[in-house]
Amino acid sequence: MTSDNNKYRKQLFKHLDGITIIPTTLAINQLGILDFMNKHSSFYIDDIINNHTVSKGYLNIALRNLLSIDILSINNLEKYSENKQYHVNHKNLNSIKKALKNNNFNNLISIYLDFENIINNKIIIKDNRFDLIYDIINNIKDFQKDTDFDHNLYYYIEGLLLGPILSYLGFLNISFKTIENKEMHELITTILKSSGLIDYKLELTDKGIFFNKRITSYGVTTSYLPLLKNLDQLISKKDNLVWRRDDKGYELHVNRKMNVWGSGGSHEFYFKKIDNIIRDIFNKDIDTQPRGIIDIGCGDGTFLKHCYDIIINETLRSKYIEKYPLKLIGVDINKAARIASRRKLNKNNIDNIIINGNISDPDNLNKTLKHEYNENLDSFISTRTFLDHNRIYAKPKEIKNYNIKTTGAFCYKGNLVNNTQIINNLIEHFTNWKKHVNKHGLIILELHTICPELIRDNIGSTIACAYDTTHGFSDQYLIEYDVFIKCVEYAGLRLENDSILFPNKNIPTISINYFK
Repeated sequence: MTSDNNKYRKQLFKHLDGITIIPTTLAINQLGILDFMNKHSSFYIDDIINNHTVSKGYLNIALRNLLSIDILSINNLEKYSENKQYHVNHKNLNSIKKALKNNNFNNLISIYLDFENIINNKIIIKDNRFDLIYDIINNIKDFQKDTDFDHNLYYYIEGLLLGPILSYLGFLNISFKTIENKEMHELITTILKSSGLIDYKLELTDKGIFFNKRITSYGVTTSYLPLLKNLDQLISKKDNLVWRRDDKGYELHVNRKMNVWGSGGSHEFYFKKIDNIIRDIFNKDIDTQPRGIIDIGCGDGTFLKHCYDIIINETLRSKYIEKYPLKLIGVDINKAARIASRRKLNKNNIDNIIINGNISDPDNLNKTLKHEYNENLDSFISTRTFLDHNRIYAKPKEIKNYNIKTTGAFCYKGNLVNNTQIINNLIEHFTNWKKHVNKHGLIILELHTICPELIRDNIGSTIACAYDTTHGFSDQYLIEYDVFIKCVEYAGLRLENDSILFPNKNIPTISINYFK
């Protein structure tokens, strides 16, 4: 069963890749960029810029996606260069072009974006859009037994078919068996059968049980479907969905409620790895302990609740809780996240303060705590989970040569952010936090990228391709673990303990760190 689990896990990671790879290649194909590549053996990014009206920053994100799956390659000596020469793998390019030509993926994504309304019969599909999805299901069989790339392409397409279904069923907390809309029920059961998740009796197979237990793993990537559906508009500079809001102030590029749900569910495993750090802090002499925990980017409150349970049930603090009440503060810039966090903590009778705040502005956050709650930021142990990469980029006040290099691709509102800028920005970011965490320290659970060559060599073993793409297109900044640590050290913080790395030290895409 262990070997089956490893096989299914590889499929899951390829599914996540596919949810981003297919929309990315679809978008640049619509813009004529794949045809441009097909006519050249190699090119520079400016060759495309000179022939197409596109955002250099977002195009750079798309090219990194293609580097990660071996449609493009570069000379290893140029991996840090800002003027890379890209070499085209025409065989793999033609495979993806064939898949895009024979399948209407835009229609598929549109169906999924209307998922909830369709199953509730608020939208009636009167054309042949469902038939077009059945064509995709039948056509992907062409990729099962060819080259390694085509074999992976099968799972990329299966991921775009299957991942959103599992996400929406889990997010809405419904069973596919209870869906009353006949067309949607038939479509979902067909996809679940073709993917081997259910049998002819509509019961979960062993594979289905594996994926059903990990249903939240698809949530974060699927939540970006509104953005992925409109990448052609983003890349061509016609509409920057990332920075637009609806009339109620909610984001348009991401289903934030699903994102929070997916993050909370899939991150619980990592939260448990922080337990020893929390125990050590709240087992110290009571007079030296922090007043509580402040979680920046609290999401749905899952991490705060987890910390509360550990402190109350497994530390010295519980004996002094009346004299030294435990204060939990959740901070999030997103309204939906604040509502979800407050609801979760209140439901569990946990005293909490939930406020609006920005990780990029600790001084203002401290001012709010002082004026409104008579608290100081440095009286708490500061924590954040998967958030520092989501800070709002600001042009560095001063450019210094730190001799730190990253292979990442970065963009802010369509403008390419280069290596030097992102390194200086990150060091300034942590420098701004230093004075607020000197007393009790800072726990960071962070997401990282790895270089495209490592991603390509570890397809099915890393989330880097999927997360690089969704986060890159939404102006977030994933850097390598070793680069991250160097930047923190330049800001004057040090690791208190060795970092805990996942999935392993060779391809670390997640790290747990305690800085003092």
